[in-house]
Amino acid sequence: MAEAKGDEMRYFVKVFIFAVLNIFLFAGLSHAEKVTFVKEYTYQASELDSKRVQVFLCFCIITFLFSEFGPNIR
Repeated sequence: MAEAKGDEMRYFVKVFIFAVLNIFLFAGLSHAEKVTFVKEYTYQASELDSKRVQVFLCFCIITFLFSEFGPNIR
């Protein structure tokens, strides 16, 4: 009986946390602004080069996010 109540409580806590995180996520999206990154490169790329470009773009986006929200991230 006590084990069942513990399982119910864990389930409730998980659902509650999920709901709260979704509220914060959608509240943040409603105030989001559009950001455009423009980089121009000209060269013939192989498959490895395209992977490197993907990594570079991810690095640019992460750098932007940390510059905008870095002090507020915990």
